[in-house]
Amino acid sequence: MNVLVITAHADDLELSMGGSVKKWTKDGGTVDNIILTTDKRREDAIDDTTRILGHQAIFYPSHLLETARPVMNHKLVKDMEQFINTCQFTKQLKEYDYVITHWKEDWHQDHQTCYNLVRSMQRNQPMQVMYMESYPYCNKYSNFDPNVFVDITDTQTYKEDSIFAFGDLFNVAWIKGVKGLDTYRGSFIKADYAECYKLDTMIL
Repeated sequence: MNVLVITAHADDLELSMGGSVKKWTKDGGTVDNIILTTDKRREDAIDDTTRILGHQAIFYPSHLLETARPVMNHKLVKDMEQFINTCQFTKQLKEYDYVITHWKEDWHQDHQTCYNLVRSMQRNQPMQVMYMESYPYCNKYSNFDPNVFVDITDTQTYKEDSIFAFGDLFNVAWIKGVKGLDTYRGSFIKADYAECYKLDTMIL
């Protein structure tokens, strides 16, 4: 399985779907993570997290952004599509089985930009899209109805290790909250731990 994950920051994949990523890469899948913004505090950990989870992280070129924070507009959509299809480190968009990004109710503006970006990209080519559940933003979701669950019982410790790689960026309470969410979602499928997604588009 080939998966493209478009996230706002360098820790979003690890916090929201680290267990899934490790499970998929262990099974021979490919996971590419395009990170829309740069942050020195988070960037330093990426070498460790990609080694732990087995995915590839690619930072979106900052010179393509019109402002310090990404702004959702037609230029961003076209530039992102061209970047993906011409980057030596990624596949063609059509070669990915799924594209995963943030859910629209995340209150962080960069997360919302990623959601709107992927939605706009869907207009230009067929894409199977899923949205991840992000802690702690999920505490205020009102319209996120997960319909895809991934059993991460065997890979949850890898997820924790990838979060710990960010050092003191996350305190113990935050990590406990992430693990508690994984436990809660695991109860839906009678597993110790699970991560969930909202499937938006499936192409048969």
